[in-house]
Formats: sequence, structure tokens, C-alpha cells
Amino acid sequence: MVQYIAPRFDTTFAALCDATRRGVLEQLMRQDASITDLAQKFDMSLTGKKRVGLLEQAGLVTTQKQGRVRTCRLGQRPLDEEAAYIEAYRQTWADRFTPLLEDIHTARQEIVDTVVGALDLQIPQAEVMAARGRPRRGAGRLGCLSSGHEPLAPLQCA
Repeated sequence: MVQYIAPRFDTTFAALCDATRRGVLEQLMRQDASITDLAQKFDMSLTGKKRVGLLEQAGLVTTQKQGRVRTCRLGQRPLDEEAAYIEAYRQTWADRFTPLLEDIHTARQEIVDTVVGALDLQIPQAEVMAARGRPRRGAGRLGCLSSGHEPLAPLQCA
């Protein structure tokens, strides 16, 4: 497991948790911008420097004052450690859900086989195979079996 580096991770994730700050980063990936330009684009007050300041603390953005204009650039710090931290969790969840997805797929195939067997219909093999995969769009009430037969009426309980 990746070792957790508290202060740096906290600063990075705090900076990235806000949609506006993420938008600022996306804008700076395309081109440098002044605080004034960013404030207009993201409907921030001209004190938007505070939002940019959080990105700057995390090392994601650098600013440089040129006369009266403060220009923002994408920072030089890579997010390799943060990406590795997130990847470790992604892999853990993938490992947990893969068997569940396989069980769901198996159960779905068994249900299709049971329905086809119970109806004892002459269904072309292509439609049976489609039923085991994904339902086709515009399929009938049985989800994906459209053999030309009328759909079965709902059962009436007496």
C-alpha cells in the first residue's frame, strides 16, 4: 500500500475538491491566464487570488506578478504520489467487484436459459446468444427475446 503523506496530500486534495479550482487548473492546462481573466471566466471576485492561492500552496499553480498583472501558470509538481494513492484504492475496489460482476453475469445467463427452457419456444440461436449478452434495443417484454410470438400475458392470481 502507498504510504500516506498527510500534509502534502491534505493540501493537494483540499485544492482539488472545489469545482472552480479544478476549472482553473483545466484552463491553465490550455494556457496561462491572469487573475483578472480567471475571475471573469469563473465568476469569482477579483480576490480570486485566494482560490488560486490554495492551488499555489499545493504546488499545482505558480503565479508571477508583472507590473499590475498577476499571471498564473500550471505548476511543475507532478501528482505521481497522489495518483498512486488513488490507484491503490481503485485496484482494491476492482478486486472486490470483479467476482460480483461475474456472479451477476452467470445468474443472468441462468435466468435466460430457464426462461427459454420454460417457454419451450423455437427461438433462433442468434436471439438466444443476444439474450445471454446485452438486451437488444426495442426488445419485447422478456427483455431480449423476440421470436415473433405475442408476449405472455401477466399471471392473474385468483
